[in-house]
Amino acid sequence: MKPGKLLSVFMALVLALSMFAGIAAPAQAAQAGPASGEATASAPASGSAAVLTAPAVVATAGEVCEITAGPAALVGTQYLTLDDALNQVPDATPVTIKLLTDIDYDTGCVISNKEITFDLNGLNLVFKNTGSPALSLQDCAIDYINQGAAGSFKAINLGGNGHGLAVDEGGSCELTYAETDSDGYDAINCDQAAVITVNGAVVTKGDRSVGINAYGKSQVTVNGNISTKAGHGVSACDKGTAVTVNGNISVGGVNCGVEAFYGPSITVNGNITSDGDSWGVNAFSKGTKIVINGDITLTGMQADGIFAYEDAAVFVKGNVSVPGAMSRGVSVDAGAQATIDGALTSGGEYIWVKDTLKTASDYTTPTTKAGYLTYTDGASTVWVHDPNAAPEPEPEPNLKPKPKPKTPGTGGKVVTPVGLPGTGDALRPLVIALVVFAVAVAAVIILMFIRRK
Repeated sequence: MKPGKLLSVFMALVLALSMFAGIAAPAQAAQAGPASGEATASAPASGSAAVLTAPAVVATAGEVCEITAGPAALVGTQYLTLDDALNQVPDATPVTIKLLTDIDYDTGCVISNKEITFDLNGLNLVFKNTGSPALSLQDCAIDYINQGAAGSFKAINLGGNGHGLAVDEGGSCELTYAETDSDGYDAINCDQAAVITVNGAVVTKGDRSVGINAYGKSQVTVNGNISTKAGHGVSACDKGTAVTVNGNISVGGVNCGVEAFYGPSITVNGNITSDGDSWGVNAFSKGTKIVINGDITLTGMQADGIFAYEDAAVFVKGNVSVPGAMSRGVSVDAGAQATIDGALTSGGEYIWVKDTLKTASDYTTPTTKAGYLTYTDGASTVWVHDPNAAPEPEPEPNLKPKPKPKTPGTGGKVVTPVGLPGTGDALRPLVIALVVFAVAVAAVIILMFIRRK
């Protein structure tokens, strides 16, 4: 074949391959899925019921909420009151109720055996009441979605006897705020293995009112601060009960930042403060464990930083400060232990171990915990960080090479991917085009060399 014809053949081949590469890209894009904004549909897995979700509907005058997911007969129905919607929800059936406007439910609400997700739609759902709990749940699973920048889900007792949120017979609830203004009641009261999450503040404004009162193996998480006018921040009882506060606790009056009895655990990832004659921590009974990952600062004249009794264990990762002239830093008895990783300062008495008052210099030697000063009677012990202790040696660095990760499904073998890492199918047309171009350039150079000869 003459060089000119051979060149024509190569150029035709290049043109054909380039067209193939250009066609491949839109074909693969079509397989990737519908464009943004297009409707999609998918069949449920074998044996599963379809989940119905209503399209967006503009509220007509007067409607306050709409059922947007749940039984087919209810989906898309709007209601003039929240009660109307709640009355239609079947027992033990997941249902989503979407707010169409802010709802102030001011007569108290009792819900039993329901599974409801409130779609806040960026709006406010506030349960209020006077004389009984603002929101009372029995064997329910209640949560929320779509809070937006200004939405909220609150339970507020306005006084006259009652909790903000009361949960019993198990179940769960997630909300953004809880409060009680009643004397002797709780912002949140839960029992029988309830699971509660508050993504916001917990507040009490009455006397002897507790922020969180949890017992019966309940699990409570507060992602915010707790403040009380004149009551305990957290009170927990019973083995298996656990309370975690991802924030600070501030208490007023003669009360406790946290108190625990009969084996629960409390973790505070923040500080405990009070300007009254309060206790920072009050812990009783074997199995009780309290961890404060911050400071305890009580400025009342007669405050107690830590009181632990009957094998309870208390750990404070920060400082304990009780500057009042009649205050007491730590008291332990009957096998209890308290560990302070920071400094302990008291304007009054330093440490009581059972019936013995100890000053800062009355520590036991040798210490029973490296890096700490030990105050003990052989049964009950307080450990306070020793600022003069030699630092522990740094661990030897691990210089061993890290093993290559094993690829799942290969019998433990390490499989090296073939091809361009991280490119995927999206770059395949470009790779093909580059290869074609390289072949074409090589062909032209070869033909030019043949022609010269």
